Amino acid sequence: PKGSCFLSDYYESKVSLLTRVEELHLDFFRKHIVLTNMKLFSTFTDGLYKVLLAICCFALAAMVFIISAQVFCRFILNFTPYWTEELTLIIMIYTGFLGAAVAYKNRLHINLQFFLESLPIKLRKKAYLAIDCILLLFSIYSIIYGWQLTERTMNQYNPALGWPVGTSYIAIPISGVIFMIFSIEKIIGDILNHKTEAGEK
Repeated sequence: PKGSCFLSDYYESKVSLLTRVEELHLDFFRKHIVLTNMKLFSTFTDGLYKVLLAICCFALAAMVFIISAQVFCRFILNFTPYWTEELTLIIMIYTGFLGAAVAYKNRLHINLQFFLESLPIKLRKKAYLAIDCILLLFSIYSIIYGWQLTERTMNQYNPALGWPVGTSYIAIPISGVIFMIFSIEKIIGDILNHKTEAGEK
């Protein structure tokens, strides 16, 4: 009887050990798949960030050129191109919305950084996660209502350029999509970092 009990305990411990090993293998493969997909997603967002940064730099240079040309034409050639102010305004709108997304990618908003840096580390991480979730909701709101505003203003036209007014407002849903992509990346990163720290403890 003692031998049979010993063998039974031995087999039970062996089965539990094998089960635990299988669970560890599955957990490893799950983490590997998640991290691989996260790296691919981060590579995509980094590429998107570089493209947006290049667009913003080009837009700023275009605004400087257009305004300089307007001043030159007004004071040297004694005439003002009728389209320069509206075109500069449209470029400024796109630069502002896309630039905000670029700044959020690297958490460069001054007011957020000033507030968050004053918090303890644990509370700061929770605050980052909360802010990213709020910005995700805000981006969805911007996409929905920004697109509705764009549709309503497509029948109205700028007096100088003759473009639909909706071409200016479409910057809102476009930036909403970009904000959504960046906020999803931030949220996943916040959750993975929290789980990694919890696992190390």
